[in-house]
Amino acid sequence: MTMPLIATTTTEALSFMDILKKSFVDQFSGGIDWREMLICISFAFLIGLFVLLVYKLTFKGVVFSDSYALTLVLLTMVTSLIIKTITSNITLSLGMVGALSIVRFRTAVKEASDTAFMFWAIAAGITVGAGFFEVALIGSLIIGLLFYLLTIIRFGKAAPFLLVVRYDATKADVSRAIMKAYKNVKMKTKTKNLNEGEVTFQVKLDPKEQNEILDRVLALDGVYTASLVSYNGDYGA
Repeated sequence: MTMPLIATTTTEALSFMDILKKSFVDQFSGGIDWREMLICISFAFLIGLFVLLVYKLTFKGVVFSDSYALTLVLLTMVTSLIIKTITSNITLSLGMVGALSIVRFRTAVKEASDTAFMFWAIAAGITVGAGFFEVALIGSLIIGLLFYLLTIIRFGKAAPFLLVVRYDATKADVSRAIMKAYKNVKMKTKTKNLNEGEVTFQVKLDPKEQNEILDRVLALDGVYTASLVSYNGDYGA
């Protein structure tokens, strides 16, 4: 009486595993509908434009790179296309993983925030490609809003600049006069020879103060030239 029971249990177990394998293969062996692909890429394009908008509004560097900004949109769409292909066909997914494993990216990213925006674009593309449109939309809106608010709180309206002043070294040292006149001034570099000197300050200025500080510095005795340079935190003497 026990032997048939064991055989029946084994047969049922094998049948269940066969059904499970067949269900898994059927799930990942279907074709790709062009309508779904079009919707996926279009939605990824809109999310990428939002990432680009937040990047442009919060950019505090020296030179804005249009090429990098457009790359964020392209990166979102390409990532969604890859994920959509992987989730649609298991054969294509294995080939895609093998092909992407040999790709190496060697473009240097100077700003840490630029790297974060690249990860944001990739994450949004993965979410859209997997079909989680609501998660991609709500998540991107929350991330963009919070990052924009943090940028306003951190930097405010004042922007960082480098104030470079050339002066007559035979007269009084103008660096002391500048540091006394402005509170948010930090000396970065200072060079001096027998006749001339040059000093560089880091200073945060509102748009209205940018012209005023140049006029005040030029009015000091012994100053030859004064210039402002947009400052992003990377400066070498």
